Amino acid sequence: MLRDYETGKSADVNFFVGTEVENTQAKGLRTLFVVGLMPSNKILNLAEENEVQHIYLGANHSFTPNLGWNYNTVKKCIESGYTVSLNYPFNYHSNVKQELSEFYTHKDFIPQISFQIPNAERENPNLNFKIDDIDFDETNNGVWCFDLKDICNNDDYITHWDQYKDDKIL
Repeated sequence: MLRDYETGKSADVNFFVGTEVENTQAKGLRTLFVVGLMPSNKILNLAEENEVQHIYLGANHSFTPNLGWNYNTVKKCIESGYTVSLNYPFNYHSNVKQELSEFYTHKDFIPQISFQIPNAERENPNLNFKIDDIDFDETNNGVWCFDLKDICNNDDYITHWDQYKDDKIL
């Protein structure tokens, strides 16, 4: 749901346009945000009409595992010259990587894993994230561990809610 910043209420939307404010390679690009599974021809038409450079699929926590749609939509958007983000929950990472293997390492594809942690600033200060390997010394050089507080206490990593207020519902 996109919020109406004047009323504070949620608005049902399928598409909205704005500047990408999150810390990815697309930050600062004019972006078409797509909520849910929308027809790729409609996505591309709106992208062209609104002169965007970036298409953000899965906006507003709307990722849906749909093998044909995800593959075909990402493919058509990249082939049309757009940078494409796909936002999805961590538990779908292996599926997305396999399904989109043709585009997964493409310079214009941004896979964005979403971890939803309510009240993150009030979380246990010892909460630690570990990026692990599938087994000891199997595929990575090691493991990466970092505390949530190291991220939450650093303004370089946060996108404040008010930065989203300029998005325009289509």
